[in-house]
Amino acid sequence: MQTKVLKSELAGTWYTDNPQHLAREVDSYLEAADPKPVEDLIALVLPHAGYRYSGMVAAHGVKLLQKRSYSRVVVIGPSHRVALLDSVSIPDATHIETPLGAIEIDRPAVERLMRDPAFQSHPRAHASEHSVQIELPFLQRALGAFKLVPIVCGELDEASARDIASSLLGIVDGDTLVVVSTDFTHYGRTFDYVPFKQDIENNLRKLDMGAFRHIEEKTLPAFLGYVQETGATICGRSPIAVLLAMLPADAKIRLLKYDTSGSLTGDWSHCVSYVSAAVSGHWQTVCADSAADLPENPVLSVADKVGLLRLARHRIARALLPGLPLLNLTITPAMRATMGAFVTLHKHGLLRGCIG
Repeated sequence: MQTKVLKSELAGTWYTDNPQHLAREVDSYLEAADPKPVEDLIALVLPHAGYRYSGMVAAHGVKLLQKRSYSRVVVIGPSHRVALLDSVSIPDATHIETPLGAIEIDRPAVERLMRDPAFQSHPRAHASEHSVQIELPFLQRALGAFKLVPIVCGELDEASARDIASSLLGIVDGDTLVVVSTDFTHYGRTFDYVPFKQDIENNLRKLDMGAFRHIEEKTLPAFLGYVQETGATICGRSPIAVLLAMLPADAKIRLLKYDTSGSLTGDWSHCVSYVSAAVSGHWQTVCADSAADLPENPVLSVADKVGLLRLARHRIARALLPGLPLLNLTITPAMRATMGAFVTLHKHGLLRGCIG
């Protein structure tokens, strides 16, 4: 592939565009952070606001990367501007450039992932999306050289999160770090979320820690259920869901730092919460080129066919009604096999459209 560089648009807005000043700013956060050591670090959960708001929280996670090395870093952040239903996007590029230099994208890993139809490439999803790119200067200062798999994540239900996690498990190994980029509760009328008006600081912490408890316990259905029940405005809930679906049995999750913009600005009528967390364990590697877990000649049972039809209808419905409850559906090995499909839509007996 010919060299194709995606230049981050965050410089000069989300952080300074001066390389020396940016390096000093990031280093100052890292020097001030003092997290407890974590052995066998395989993943981090980091915030993605402007550095003056969440930089200190992010530093508590990134500080753990110093004196470590990873050949590959997978960064998964939510899409804030482009709707990506039940899918994710990876830029069609060879490098992403920040003021601190260009980071090489791990194209062989990306090409393996792109065999899964849920992995796509939408240029607009990356043009000004900060969730992934805000993490890069921190990673550059802490790790130095590494290859990157940058993923912008759409809105996922549990089945989609598990499918995407399954594909990602085909590229992770002992030299891979996964970074989930997410802010926690966005509180205030601007965010159309005012579940309480009294004792906002303590109620926010209670709300956020309720969500984190399910993350800490590695209970994906409970986490998604909590978000749906409370309406908690955790923008990276889908990337978190993917991480939870990926985690090996020995994974342990530790909260490193929690803070809010309200504690920095004093404005509790409009504030965002930030969390930094570390995941220890050992990735259970899966050969991406092997179909050992799939039947050699997959045959869909009647239940599989009914389930796939339910899934297709549910995804169409969620595109029109995003607030619909998540679909509780078990994906069998036969349902995961790559096959052909033809879908037709009718309204009042008339054909609305079809696609193969």
